[in-house]
Amino acid sequence: MSIERRDRNYDPDEFKEWHRLVVAEDGFSVLSGIGQHDFGLQSDVIREFAEEVNRRDEGGSLHPRAPISALPRRYFRNGPVMGNPRHIESFKQELRDFIAANRTTIGAKKILVDFPRMSGACSQRASRCHRGGLPGRRGYQ
Repeated sequence: MSIERRDRNYDPDEFKEWHRLVVAEDGFSVLSGIGQHDFGLQSDVIREFAEEVNRRDEGGSLHPRAPISALPRRYFRNGPVMGNPRHIESFKQELRDFIAANRTTIGAKKILVDFPRMSGACSQRASRCHRGGLPGRRGYQ
């Protein structure tokens, strides 16, 4: 598995073989869009998945039902805590857990990390976590 940068592309056919890592939120969101449009999931399935990830406050996956995993919304929508070192370390651990789950369970060869408004700093942390991926599985089944 490798991490590469790409410009945003809205052609769903280009990413059919990719597992998507997104923010756990329903409504007008990446999770809802790809879940409903690309994989035919009902809105209540997406809503329940997002609510569970956020309630448990740990990442989760819809695999094998759909190649979609999500991290809790708090990492992306709680502005005041974004620079907090504990928040950053927790975010990095979520990424490590996802990478470990991919290695042991999901088995995706390509992963599309689709975090809206992801800062350069967050993107760099994601790359560093991949290179040093520590074991962990938490909410990934």
